[in-house]
Amino acid sequence: MKIPRSVSLLCLPILAAILLAQQGLRAEPAAFNLRDSDVIALTGGSNIERTRFNGFLQTHLFAAQPNAQLKVRNFGWEGDTVFEQWRDGSAAGKLDPSQSWRQQRDWRQQLTEVGASAVIAQFGQMESLAGVERLPAFIGAYEKLIADFTEGGRRVVLVSPLRFEKSTQPLAPDLRKHNTAVKAYAEAIRDLAAKLRVTFVDLTQLAPDAQPLTDNGYQPVEMKRSQAPLDPTNNQQPTTNNQQPTTNN
Repeated sequence: MKIPRSVSLLCLPILAAILLAQQGLRAEPAAFNLRDSDVIALTGGSNIERTRFNGFLQTHLFAAQPNAQLKVRNFGWEGDTVFEQWRDGSAAGKLDPSQSWRQQRDWRQQLTEVGASAVIAQFGQMESLAGVERLPAFIGAYEKLIADFTEGGRRVVLVSPLRFEKSTQPLAPDLRKHNTAVKAYAEAIRDLAAKLRVTFVDLTQLAPDAQPLTDNGYQPVEMKRSQAPLDPTNNQQPTTNNQQPTTNN
């Protein structure tokens, strides 16, 4: 199955920020360090949700600290925004089945249940379709959501939204006209990250539309480039062994 290149593009900058922190180099605005037995929760919309299909992000997180016994839990869901993250109730006999899907996710409860110690969050692309007029509401809702993520001392990485690209479908609308708003949302997220002293990763400058990347074609490029942030004076490169990263959909 061919995976959209936007999914692969998530992996490199997130890993780069983590590797910069691991090497004691500059991270923006606060260092994010992987720790032994970390449980990393991925949160966001479709771009995060679909990382489960190829495992690039999970594998590179694991390779950055191969002996740390990391676990990754994917909480991404198509259509999630900072305003709403609806889920099935799944509490048989306790809810009206016709209304169970309307439940808002209780992040504090669910992140606690899985033992999450870190959260990687990406929101803003779909919300940007509402225009820059909705930025204050977006930031207000995101700050409340991040408060749930950081409950209990969890560390957080905020990932900017990706730019829209020209669709390969001839009758699909050209969403690139919204990229000015995407940039504004990314800059607002950067400011929010600085305010809250959490790490920010900017994806808005990645890979121009002319760069063709497929699931198979991007993997070796990503493997090579993922080592670039390492301190060149440090000869210790990420290695892999027979242990496999633990993931959960």
